[in-house]
Amino acid sequence: MSLVGDLKDLHERPTTRHSCLMRTILQGLIPTDREALLEVLANTNISNAQISRTLIVNGIMVKTGTIGKHRKQDCSCNVLER
Repeated sequence: MSLVGDLKDLHERPTTRHSCLMRTILQGLIPTDREALLEVLANTNISNAQISRTLIVNGIMVKTGTIGKHRKQDCSCNVLER
């Protein structure tokens, strides 16, 4: 395709967004686990990889990129809260 065609396609894509996986995970946790995860997400000294490995060990499959997008607020959470 061409650049013009690709840019035109952007207008035709659905405007609905799916929930961020981190948002879904947080909503499904018990309150104490949710608070602990929120604290870890806010701590910039803890890497996305460390968080991902810890969640995976506990049966929650989430990749480092997903965590990073959520931490940078580059996910759908801001859109869904409006």
